[in-house]
Amino acid sequence: MTVAEEHNLWKSIAGAADSMVPKKIKDSLYPKKLATPPGYLTPEAFSCLAGFELDMRRTGFVDDADLPLVLGVAKLATNKTPTYFVDEAFAEAVMATMPPEDFTLDEMNFIFPATLFVLPLDWTRRVFGCGVPFLATALYDQGRNSFDDLLDFDSIDIETRGIVNFFARIQDDSPAFYHRHTPTNATVSRYLNVNPEIKVNANVYNLLGVPVPKAMNAEMDVMNAVNEFVIRLLIVLSTSPTFRTEGNIVRREKVKKGKVVKREMWAPNFVGRGYKTVFKGGEGKGTKQREHRRRGHLHTYWTGKGREEKKLRWVEPYWVNKGNI
Repeated sequence: MTVAEEHNLWKSIAGAADSMVPKKIKDSLYPKKLATPPGYLTPEAFSCLAGFELDMRRTGFVDDADLPLVLGVAKLATNKTPTYFVDEAFAEAVMATMPPEDFTLDEMNFIFPATLFVLPLDWTRRVFGCGVPFLATALYDQGRNSFDDLLDFDSIDIETRGIVNFFARIQDDSPAFYHRHTPTNATVSRYLNVNPEIKVNANVYNLLGVPVPKAMNAEMDVMNAVNEFVIRLLIVLSTSPTFRTEGNIVRREKVKKGKVVKREMWAPNFVGRGYKTVFKGGEGKGTKQREHRRRGHLHTYWTGKGREEKKLRWVEPYWVNKGNI
């Protein structure tokens, strides 16, 4: 499927889902009309699809296995869906950063309780092997999570505080959601393990002594790659607020005869806008190496009185020996 075909398919999906989603839910999932930059898909497509998932839950067509996904979408809706477009160079730098395996998700400073990230479509096709234009993350609380003010289905009871990450992609010409959830006291290494549900399915084939179908292996590869990226992105963003830029209003609302004929439009929020990987000098005496990139990493250090406050610093990836090809 070409990029243009994928754009058109998402556009038709948004139109089809839009007619089925209650306005109250859609307005919470897409509260601001955003000027979508070139190379990205409009988040309205994601919002319509996510709203359809919520409505399916309301009407009783979602089973318990998908509750974390429904919970994540509901968290987005109740937080008015903070949306950030991810700069391609910044995404590349995040992907080239090794996360600290013993770091727990509880130690991260989340931007919002729930966030939608819009990724550059071409970049995701190149890195993940398929288009993953929308990626969302949401924290959920221990105990009862109720959304009575927005949704008319029962509250969701959760045994422990956790995080759910979910993304949307096209599979066999149809939209599909994938999600992974885990308690926030889990370490990064535990989170990045293969999703247990998929692992069980793979074990069935192993017990039968037959190879795991290639399609299943491909799905596991995509899920693992996207989940590795989102956890790195969340940790990097928790180290500093300076990577975020907020968009301003670019078009005022137009009202005619008491009716809104044009919604106000906002410039997009970005993370890592204008990001550039730096070049550093050579590596001293001896044989010069070819130009190459050093991977980034996240460094934990202790600060404050008595060195009791734990902080995380991002040591960004960088290029060395510029021009020495």
